[in-house]
Amino acid sequence: RSSDLSFLVLPSSLEKIGTGSFQGCSSLTEIVIPMSVNSIGSNPFVGCKKLRTLQVDDGNTVYDSRNNCNAILKDDVLVAGCMSTVIPEGITKIGSNAFYALDIEEMVIPNSVVSIGGSAFNGCSNLQTIELPSSLKVIGDRSFANCSKLFKVTSLIEVPFEISSNVFTNISNNSILFVPENTINDYLQYNGWTANFAGIYENKGEDIEWNFEVDGIFYEIDASNIKNVRVTKPQEGKYTKTSYTIPAIVTKTNGDTYNVVEIGKNAFSYCYNLTNVTLKDGLLEIGESSFYNSGLNTISIPGSVTSIGRTAFYGTNIKTITIPSKVIEIGEQAFSNCKSLVEIKVEDGNTVYDSRNNCNAIIDNNNILIAGCKSTAV
Repeated sequence: RSSDLSFLVLPSSLEKIGTGSFQGCSSLTEIVIPMSVNSIGSNPFVGCKKLRTLQVDDGNTVYDSRNNCNAILKDDVLVAGCMSTVIPEGITKIGSNAFYALDIEEMVIPNSVVSIGGSAFNGCSNLQTIELPSSLKVIGDRSFANCSKLFKVTSLIEVPFEISSNVFTNISNNSILFVPENTINDYLQYNGWTANFAGIYENKGEDIEWNFEVDGIFYEIDASNIKNVRVTKPQEGKYTKTSYTIPAIVTKTNGDTYNVVEIGKNAFSYCYNLTNVTLKDGLLEIGESSFYNSGLNTISIPGSVTSIGRTAFYGTNIKTITIPSKVIEIGEQAFSNCKSLVEIKVEDGNTVYDSRNNCNAIIDNNNILIAGCKSTAV
C-alpha cells in the first residue's frame, strides 16, 4: 500500500514526476530526485506528512536543493517542500501547493520572497504562527486556508495590497493580524485582510502572554480585544476549591491589567467541590457549559451580563437565580437538570425575557417558556 511506503529509490532514467504522484504516501520519510528528472508537476508530495528528507541529486540541470534546504527548487522558485524545509535566501516565489497539508508547525519566509502561490500552505493544520516579509507583492488564493491552529499572522508589508478573502479562510477563530505601525487603516481597506481575523493590531505581539494565571484562576486574552480576558479551565486538571471570586479587572505581576468579560466554555464544568462563585459587575458573558455538572449552589449574576450560554448551569445545585435586565440571549438547557432550583426571576426591564405573574420561569418574547423549576406555575 502506498500509505506504508517509507523510502523510495527512483530510477536514474526517470524524467518526469506528475502532479500528486506521491499523494497519500503518508509514511514516506525520504526521497531523492534523480539528476535525469526535468519536469515536476505541482507539488507531487501533497499530504506526505512524515517526509523530512527531500533532496535533488547533484548534476540535475533543472532542479536543485541548494544549501541542504530539503526542498525542490527551480531557479528562484520553491516547487515543493517537506517537514524540515528551510527556505533559502534568494528564493522569490513559493509555488502553488508547495507545503499543502503538511504538519509543519512553523516556517520562516525570507525577505526575498515576492510571491506565495495558491494553496501553498493550505491544510497545514499544525501551523500556529507565520510572518509575512515586507518583500511580498502577491499572496495566492487559499494560501493559508484550513490552517486551523493559525492564531497569529504578522505582516511586515508596509503597503498592503488586495488579496482574496479565502487566503486565510478556516484559520483559528481567535486569530490576530499584526501589522506595521500607522498602516492599520490601509489594511482595513481590503476585505481579504480583515475577513478572517478576530482582531488587527499595530504591534508584533511578541510580548503578549495569551494565557496566564493569577491567584489560582486561569485567563485567556480575547483576540478581538487584547485588553479583555475570559476565565478558562486550568491548563491541567480542574478547579478544586469550594469558592472563587472572579474580579472585574485582573492585574498580572508585571502590572498589566485586563477586563474580565467572560466565563469561558467549560471553565468550571465537573468541579464537584465548587459551591460558590462571586462574579463582579463588568462581566458580559457566561459561556457554554461554564458550570456544567459542578457542585455550584450559590451564584449571583451581575447586571452587566448580556449572554448565558447553552447548558451553562446544567446539573448544578443552585436554588435561586435572577436573570438581569440586560440579558438578551439564553442558550438551550441553560438551567436544565437543576434539581434544587426553586426560584427563577427575570428582572423588570428585560426586553427579551420575563417571569410574568411570579411564575418562577423564564418566558421569551414568543411566549415560549424556556426554563422552569420545581415551583414553576404556568
